[in-house]
Amino acid sequence: MLFGKKIKQTVDLSQLEKNIRFYIDGVRDELERERLEKERLKKERKESETRYSLKDTARYSLEDVPSLYDKIESEYPEWEKKTAVKESFSSSVLKYMEQKRLSPSKLYKRAELDRKLFSRLKNDYMYQPNRTTAIKFCLGLELKIDEAEALLEIAGYSLSKSQSFDLIIRYCIENGYTDIETVNEILRRFEEKTL
Repeated sequence: MLFGKKIKQTVDLSQLEKNIRFYIDGVRDELERERLEKERLKKERKESETRYSLKDTARYSLEDVPSLYDKIESEYPEWEKKTAVKESFSSSVLKYMEQKRLSPSKLYKRAELDRKLFSRLKNDYMYQPNRTTAIKFCLGLELKIDEAEALLEIAGYSLSKSQSFDLIIRYCIENGYTDIETVNEILRRFEEKTL
């Protein structure tokens, strides 16, 4: 705040729109190259599989099913301990707030969230937000892309590299455009739903 007035993030939206279009085209080209490479590998695998008979490639027989079940049953608890997320969404948001020294009121104003919703997050350890709310928290906390992806994953979401909405959000986070009004204006220009 300067002299009691909120300073808006000034952005040349037409240049930003060009940058985002360039970014989206680049990501889509990369995805197309990956798809073609996967198809090539799949075709090679299929050709090599036809060289062997079905009898030679069978890995398990019906007699193996009980032992496989026992193996999975004994190994799963250890695997779950190693892979499961240890933190809840609520505790992660509160941790980021502490790291960035954000007050609750500043965060819910930045993220354009209701005070009641924030109170729910604070009081309910198992709170699971909807996708839009989780994205708003990422923007309000001004997270880096890796932090945002981690927080979204804890909430059970991700940013796709094939959806325009997700690519725009990803671009904004990567380039520091975290003001919700600015992000919504960019989304409107691309005829995407707003936050």
